[in-house]
Amino acid sequence: MPRFTLSRYWNLLLLASVAAAPLLGPACSPPSAATPQQELAAPEPRSITVVGEKALLHLVHPHLVQGGTAGFLAHLTARESGEPIREGSVTLSLGSSSFTANTPQKDGLFVPTGALPSAGTFRAALTIRTPLINETLSLGDLVVHPSLKDAEAAARSSAQALQRDAVPFIMESQWKVKLLLAAAEKRTLADRLSVQACTVIPEDASVEVAAPATGLLVAPQPGRMVKTGEQVGAKQVLARVEPPLSTSEIAQIRSLEMEFDLRALEAARERRAAEARLKFAEIERERVVKLQPEGLSTKKQLEQAEQNLAVARSEHESAVRMSDLVERMIQQRMMGTGGRATAPVQIAVEAPFAGVVVDVHAVAGASIESGQPICKIVDPARLWVEAKVPELDLARAIAGSPAFATFIGAPGEKFQLAGVAGGLPYVSHEVEQSTRTVLYRYQLDNLQRRLQAGMVGEVQIVAGAREVAVAIPAEAVLREHGVASAYVMVDGELYQRRELVLGLSDGGWVEIIQGIRAGEYVASRGAHAVRLAALTPASFGEGHSH
Repeated sequence: MPRFTLSRYWNLLLLASVAAAPLLGPACSPPSAATPQQELAAPEPRSITVVGEKALLHLVHPHLVQGGTAGFLAHLTARESGEPIREGSVTLSLGSSSFTANTPQKDGLFVPTGALPSAGTFRAALTIRTPLINETLSLGDLVVHPSLKDAEAAARSSAQALQRDAVPFIMESQWKVKLLLAAAEKRTLADRLSVQACTVIPEDASVEVAAPATGLLVAPQPGRMVKTGEQVGAKQVLARVEPPLSTSEIAQIRSLEMEFDLRALEAARERRAAEARLKFAEIERERVVKLQPEGLSTKKQLEQAEQNLAVARSEHESAVRMSDLVERMIQQRMMGTGGRATAPVQIAVEAPFAGVVVDVHAVAGASIESGQPICKIVDPARLWVEAKVPELDLARAIAGSPAFATFIGAPGEKFQLAGVAGGLPYVSHEVEQSTRTVLYRYQLDNLQRRLQAGMVGEVQIVAGAREVAVAIPAEAVLREHGVASAYVMVDGELYQRRELVLGLSDGGWVEIIQGIRAGEYVASRGAHAVRLAALTPASFGEGHSH
């Protein structure tokens, strides 16, 4: 128990009573020789700390004497946030008696007060009712002494000296840093092997797009040459290469074009002839139909006219389709050659896969050799993570075990890794001589583009799991000059530094082999503030602000 002086307790109770004079009444006035409460003031006050599921209680009260009026200073903290409880009510039950404080005197401080009519040992509890917390905390047995003499004797027998390494850290200071407590408990932890790693571009996710032939590099039609940073799709035409032509090749091309033009003229002539035949067949059928009512044409003549009309329609449709096809080919040729009669031969250069252009080596209008790079394309949606596993840890680094990666450039994020083939990582077949490590290669989904090639980080390979007797959050472990330690709460406003022997580490939890027992509570968030309090105890442990 911290060194909680008599004057300090009365200062707390009297200051709290300023806003609650109707509740406390004369019994909370400064003690006088004639009041039972002065008799109650002599023994050193007691403190009780209870860690509930949702609330932390640090209760300070005097040694209880029959016939007196006792005020209980209940400091209440919301465990989820580390902040003081600022609203609601509390009821302290003591046997058949109950004392209620309907509002806090200050943030986090409730003062239920009442008379003590009978001596004895009574079961006590504190019930908290707020919009977010409804919890009853057991206080164990409290003794109401029959006289001040009995209370003084009990105080002397239960008094404990302040531990030499105790760190006073009052509730007000804890609320300022929103200190959180964590229970040291049995837990199943994964055995993780942590090794250095970096990201690299997969072999099939980076390509230098080269010219397929020697010639003039021209922009695709329609369009322009791609630029660095542009996203391109698979099979997208990036550029065209126009090989140089000899005189004989140009003459051959022109001969083919002349033949094409002659075929176009023939198709047009055939279309006009088909249109004439169709018109004649329609007129002939109409004439036969008109003569039939007068008996001047036969049924056979009508059938023959309809057959001729059907044949003429079919021939006309074929001629129209052929003529339209030739016309479209002429238009496409003219568009592809910019209106020139002679179309140059151009070879399209396509992107082999979707990705981003990261470098451009040649521009439109440049002469280019076959195999000369035009641009470089990278698919940033896929990355490899290459880990270097020490030779001594190969037995723990099971290839099929789950693996995760973290990177300096992506703090707070954890990335699940996949195998590069068949669900398994690629494992090198030789040990690198200079580092005595073996290469493990994993695949990483980078669709959100959060990572880049060349980033360094750490790969954790799950090597198994086991149950440990005591584990605490990793943030509760402090390191000072290479020594691991944590601060254990021994009373609501008193902490003790413990040096630790650490075992298995699993992400946010650490096994404690020595230094903390299961069931004890350690400072997790805000542990550094407790350490500062240990260095300057006068700044954190003296007096309350209420």
